[in-house]
Amino acid sequence: MRSVRPVPPRRFSYADARALLPAIRELTREAQDHLARLGAQGTEAAMEQAQTVVEDWISAVTALGAGVKGMWTVDFDTGAGCYCWQYPESDLIYYYSYEDGFAGRVRVH
Repeated sequence: MRSVRPVPPRRFSYADARALLPAIRELTREAQDHLARLGAQGTEAAMEQAQTVVEDWISAVTALGAGVKGMWTVDFDTGAGCYCWQYPESDLIYYYSYEDGFAGRVRVH
């Protein structure tokens, strides 16, 4: 993975979050591809490398100012809730309020 410089978490408009989504999709696709290659090896060393791949993905996503909600799930904080994306969704189509949480996510449009 690429080395990235962390930035503080930020507030996102829908347009800003959608503009950042292609980079996050690519980071996620690369990490998943890497994990698939490691999984095929089935060794303890591969498992340790897999942990590093996930940690690197988390660091890269958070360096862009987004939040990691879970494995391959990314939040874009709006100040009132979050737009949320899960790999392999094609676009940023869900939102949830702080009160409703992830379980209460709804379609944006």
